[in-house]
Amino acid sequence: MNIEIKKINTEKAYQVRHYVMWPKKSIDSIKLEKDTESFHFVF
Repeated sequence: MNIEIKKINTEKAYQVRHYVMWPKKSIDSIKLEKDTESFHFVF
């Protein structure tokens, strides 16, 4: 099995976080203070 890990930008991280963690909340409510300073990854 191959697993591919990709670095994503902050906007994409918001979409993924919203879909996976907090689908019933608004996008603005799931943004965290240091998101723009952080690295985000998906697999």
